[in-house]
Parts: sequence; C-alpha cells; structure tokens
Amino acid sequence: MRIANSGTKTYFVRYRSKAPGAASARRFVVIGRHGVVTTEEARNKARALLSQAALGEDPVIEREKQKAVATVRALVDLFLTQHVEAKRKPGTYRGYRSLLEKHVVPALGSLSAEHVTPQKISELHLKMRGTPHQANRVLMVLKSMYTFAGKRGLIPRLCNPGRDIEKYREQARERFLNTEELGRIGEALRLAETTGIPWKPPVGTPSKHRAKPENQRTLLPAPAILAIRLLIFTGARKNEILTLEWSHVDLGCGLLLLPDSKTGRKTIVLNSAALDLLRNAPRDSRFVVPGDIDGAKRTDLKKPWATIL
Repeated sequence: MRIANSGTKTYFVRYRSKAPGAASARRFVVIGRHGVVTTEEARNKARALLSQAALGEDPVIEREKQKAVATVRALVDLFLTQHVEAKRKPGTYRGYRSLLEKHVVPALGSLSAEHVTPQKISELHLKMRGTPHQANRVLMVLKSMYTFAGKRGLIPRLCNPGRDIEKYREQARERFLNTEELGRIGEALRLAETTGIPWKPPVGTPSKHRAKPENQRTLLPAPAILAIRLLIFTGARKNEILTLEWSHVDLGCGLLLLPDSKTGRKTIVLNSAALDLLRNAPRDSRFVVPGDIDGAKRTDLKKPWATIL
C-alpha cells in the first residue's frame, strides 16, 4: 500500500514480467484506493495478477491492449485493418466495412466493446427486421469481429454478445430466367449493338433540348455486351468475367481456368455459344472485357445492365 501525504491509501502490486520480449521488466500496477477496494479484494486481485505473470502473461500489456480497443468503434477499425483487409478478398473487405460503418458504428460505436450486451445486439438486429438478409449479414460480421477480438486477447475470449442470437429466416434469392425472358434479353442485346435501344426523353423536357427521334437510341460498348452474354452462357460470377484475362482462357480445351475466384481456384467448362463469343472477341487488352481506359479492366456493368433491362 502507498500512503500519500494527504492520507490517501492506494493498493498496488509489483511483479517481474516473464512474457516473451519483455526482458524480465519490472511492472507496477495500481489496484485501487482503500475504501473503494477492500483489503481482501486487493489481495485477491494481486494474486490474480501475479498468477498471470507467473504463467508468462503480462497484465500491463493486456490492459494496454484493452484500452486500445475500449470502444466498439476502435474495435471495428482494428478488425477491418488488421484482419479483414489483410486476410480477406477486397470485395469481402468492402462488404464488411459497409455493414459495420452503416449499421454497427452508428448504433454501438461509442459503447465499451467488452461490455456490449446480447440485448444491444438483439435490438440492432430487431431494428433491421425489414431487411432480414442484411440484418443476418450484420449479425454474422459482428460475431466474426468478436471472435477476432477474443483470439487477440483484446477482450475475454468467451465474450461474444451475438453468439446466441437467432437469425431471421430468409427467402431463397435464386431465380432462373425462363425462355421468354432470355429471348427478350437476347433481342435487347441485339438492338444495343446494332441500331441502339430506343429511349424517351423525360416528361416536360423542352422540345429544343430533345434529341431528334432518330437519335433517341442507346448503343452499348461491345465489351459490355460481351460480358453480359458470357455471364448468361457460363453462369460465372460478375467479377469472374470482369477480371478474366486471355491467359485464363483455353479455347482448345474449352475451359476458363480462373486462378482466384471467390471460392479459390476454379475451372468453368465452356459451351459452344461461349466458345464462339470468345473466338470472335477482339484481343486489344489482356482483359477479355476491357474498360474505357486502354489496357484496364471494366469495373462494373450497372449502366449497361440497366439499359438492357
């Protein structure tokens, strides 16, 4: 116990750290003031700290780690930079960051990461019941974040407030186009690369600002049309086609040899329609679907797809 000139009495414990890299450093940890902490409580806390030190842990370092992630917002930053960005694909990182910054940080960001209760997580999940798929993704990301924090020793390992919260039931999101729909898309693609897809000016547009009727058509770039057709004929993911390089295409064997898809290395068997598309496609870039900038890949299909729809 340390007794100050003012008479204030403070319990503390000294120990020598045996943690790796600590070089047997001497540590000094304040337990608390007498009156707020009883003598027996101080002794029990001191025994616990000395036991940690004897087992090769360093209570001072553990406290510093916990202070570094005192809030949920700080834990989110650490989780994204040291785990997701470093060990997951860029698309996964962007998805996790969007969910955490849009939903978790506004609702829980200022709370102590260690003391977030299942009730708080349940309230956030319930608030998002109108979008059950997204609510379940937020719950999944939160569980992953707390598992990361536990493994790093940033919070107690069993502290995962989202662990026992039940997910919403989700409707199946997969639907296949029928023959009629495929025919309509095929006709729209044909128009998009020949005469153009017709459009109408917004209601109320002054006549002097309107394009002539013969110019009210949209022609789409050939790479975008190629990408949409390849997606239909192969069943590949969008980014698998947009990042596809000619070095991944084996026309002789009729295969796409993807080195790094969402699920790792992947081989796609090409049907005759996809083979014909690739045989006739220009090779002006290392990418099968080049973008507007020379040599660069196309980044998205939102506008062409909206036009086709």
